[in-house]
Amino acid sequence: MKKSVFYNIRRKLQVIATKITSYEFMTKLYYYKIFRKKLNLKNPITFSEKLQWLKLYYYPSNMNVIRCADKYKVREYLEEKGLSRYLNELIGVWEKWEDVKWEDLPQKFVLKCNHGCGYNIICNDKSFLSKVDVGKKINKWLSEDFSLFNAEKHYTFIERKLFVRNI
Repeated sequence: MKKSVFYNIRRKLQVIATKITSYEFMTKLYYYKIFRKKLNLKNPITFSEKLQWLKLYYYPSNMNVIRCADKYKVREYLEEKGLSRYLNELIGVWEKWEDVKWEDLPQKFVLKCNHGCGYNIICNDKSFLSKVDVGKKINKWLSEDFSLFNAEKHYTFIERKLFVRNI
């Protein structure tokens, strides 16, 4: 489904605003927009305030948080914890779209980027999907710094990949 013009404009404005202000400023702005009150980062009391503090000051330097935010590397963490039985089998993992062999993909699959959320293509029938259109979308997603959309800096440190699994 194609995103609305307003959605795309909002995303572009979020990126610009985060680049010209700061992650902290944008977090305070988003917090105020949702809760209609000032975010207390000096002495966070509420659960939401504490999460915002963690997001700004702890998560970007915590390699385990970064690894678990990575939709691909979290698999390593689950394997280390003895939970590999819950993982879907992957068909392939690539750093760029050009390395994907379209003809080798099954008729039904899920294609996903690892460095944010919403970067998914669910394909129920490959014959109805355009390789060129998918490639454009994937390349756009791989070029985006997801951290700039919602002021979540830890996403900046994720090495971008795409992967495919069966449905």
